[in-house]
Amino acid sequence: MTLYLPSLKALRTSALSSLGVL
Repeated sequence: MTLYLPSLKALRTSALSSLGVL
């Protein structure tokens, strides 16, 4: 579960980046 949290954070960051590009 400790490894899962960073993954979610990275996923959200990439999603925000995608929105920023759009």
